[in-house]
Amino acid sequence: MVSLLSPLLFLTATIGVVCIIIQTVFLRRFLSAPLARPSRPPPPISILKPLTGLEDGLATNLESFAALDYPDYEVVLGVHTEDDPAVPLARRMIERYPQRFRLVVQKGSPGLNPKVNQLITLAKAARHNVLLVSDSSVRVGDGYLPEIAARLEDPEVGLVTHIFAAEGEQSLGSLFDNFYLMSHFASGAIAARDAGGQNLVNGKSTAFRRVDLDAMGGFEAVRNYAAEDFVLGRWVTSKRRQKVCFARFIPITISTRRTIAEYCKRYQRWAMLQRTGGGYLVYLLQLMMYPLVLATLGLLLRPSLQGVAWWLGIAYAKAALDFVQAKMLRYSPLSPMAFVLGPVNDILIGWIFLYGLVSNKMVWRGNVMQVTWGTKLVPLADSLSSLPVDGA
Repeated sequence: MVSLLSPLLFLTATIGVVCIIIQTVFLRRFLSAPLARPSRPPPPISILKPLTGLEDGLATNLESFAALDYPDYEVVLGVHTEDDPAVPLARRMIERYPQRFRLVVQKGSPGLNPKVNQLITLAKAARHNVLLVSDSSVRVGDGYLPEIAARLEDPEVGLVTHIFAAEGEQSLGSLFDNFYLMSHFASGAIAARDAGGQNLVNGKSTAFRRVDLDAMGGFEAVRNYAAEDFVLGRWVTSKRRQKVCFARFIPITISTRRTIAEYCKRYQRWAMLQRTGGGYLVYLLQLMMYPLVLATLGLLLRPSLQGVAWWLGIAYAKAALDFVQAKMLRYSPLSPMAFVLGPVNDILIGWIFLYGLVSNKMVWRGNVMQVTWGTKLVPLADSLSSLPVDGA
């Protein structure tokens, strides 16, 4: 049995590498398209930006929203409490750009998702009818808002989202974090759309018409879901019979000094959301996108020199493809260490994948919760030790 299973695992891993080559082709085709521009006067936009602490590069991130090439928009900064460490920086931004930035403090905590709790308050404070959720880690430039407006000119589009370039790494955890976001997540989202008809919405940047969001129950309707972006993306198609659109503009997300432990805990949470959101079958099929996990199992089952050579070939073919995908997205050079350490990252992600297969508990901003089907959250009274924590 072992003599048959080991070659089968290696063969499946090789097929996985071929699938990643196809993903790369989809990504290149997506990036070759031009940015859309509005064909009529664009509507005012309210940018909702929830803040939690002084995240990496926050000042520069906020500064990038101060003077975009768009006629009428506001940036509504939100904090959970007045003593949040981000408040002094937010007030300095308001002093410098009083016509651009406003600060609101969260009113109440109606749900279990802390980000959505902030968004409920922010949406009520927003003045305009196009709402753009933009995480504090996001950095943008000219072309970002005009393309969102252009995409929303199509009445069949109910949500606009983005894939990201990830930059700023100064630690190994952030290097792995950024590398993963630009390879597996970004190219996977485009391939899932083009080949599988699935829309994997990225909550770092999502834009709606207020009327469409309200028709789905507003942010209040997703206050007890961990993956509110995933759920809203599904509801746009199932409830509104509209489309999710990936805009061509590539914003930047910043991760600078994340530790390996923080990186692992962050993606443990993501793995749980992928399984509880998509189900076991879809989750297990993702193993094809982790060919090194399959090759490692094959090598452990039947160690041999030939197996080692096959393992190395798969490891660095995958790392090379990830490196190519990341370079296609990046505005700045990517360290060769991302390629050299690519197999280490893949082994970590493989372990995280297995963790997500069996675990349903996490700590989110100090609250212990169980993630149930559809990423619905249920509060628990449990020990905080050894559970994945994510402050985002």
